[in-house]
Amino acid sequence: MSRPASVAGLAAFAAGAYFANRVRVIAEQQQRPVLEVVADLPGIIARDLSSLGEDLREAVDEGRAAAQRQMDDLDEQLAHAGGVEPDPVQGA
Repeated sequence: MSRPASVAGLAAFAAGAYFANRVRVIAEQQQRPVLEVVADLPGIIARDLSSLGEDLREAVDEGRAAAQRQMDDLDEQLAHAGGVEPDPVQGA
C-alpha cells in the first residue's frame, strides 16, 4: 500500500472515529437515540462550523486575560519579595 493511500485511510478512520464519538456524546447529552442524532448530524456540523470563528475569538480573549492575570500576579510576587516594583502601565 502506498504512503498517500495509508495517510488517507488513517485520516478517514480518524474522522469516522471523531464523528462516532461526537454522535454518542450528543445522544447522551440530549437523551436521544443515536439514529436521531445521526439524522440531524448535517445540521449539527453546520452549526459547529458556523460558530467556530466566534469560539476561536473567545479562546484568544480568554488566553490574553489569563496571561495578563499571570503577569499581574508575578509583578505582585516580585514586589512583595523585594524585587521590581509592578509596572504601572501593565498592573493597572
